[in-house]
Amino acid sequence: MADLGGFGAVNGNSAASGGGSGRTFICYSTPTDFVSGKVTNFSVYLATYTSGDVKIKVFRVNGSNFDFVGESAAKTPSGTGVNNFSVVTPFTVRAGDFIGVWLENSSIQIDVISSPTGSVRYKSGDVTSNDAIASYSNLGNYYLCMEATGDLSTITVTTPKQYQVTQR
Repeated sequence: MADLGGFGAVNGNSAASGGGSGRTFICYSTPTDFVSGKVTNFSVYLATYTSGDVKIKVFRVNGSNFDFVGESAAKTPSGTGVNNFSVVTPFTVRAGDFIGVWLENSSIQIDVISSPTGSVRYKSGDVTSNDAIASYSNLGNYYLCMEATGDLSTITVTTPKQYQVTQR
């Protein structure tokens, strides 16, 4: 298992936590962009939790849109702090994709960590469509405290090159 992307499910110790009634959040500028692979697990650090489910979501920028790549099934957290989940049906991600999370209701808040280069985009609903980036609200200067792990893609060499060393 390898880190595929995200900031990490750490306590951001931030006063600003992402929450809201049924919102999808995307970490638009991640310190570690995805590498190619299959998402098999994910972790989130929840600042608050009373009830409800979460999903990991992955999006890809396509021009001025966020294209929906995949998501996990809904998972029920055990409480605040780090929550680790398995993805029953793994899905493929590529380098450059962006990690996100859906929070079912306002009793769930994912922790965020302050960063001058961070940017979290969010919108109401459980987003599973391709939408304009401009249709998302912006929460600047933060990263989501979450990560995805899984199996790295295998690199296949289709046209190997032959090198010859000669002595002069």
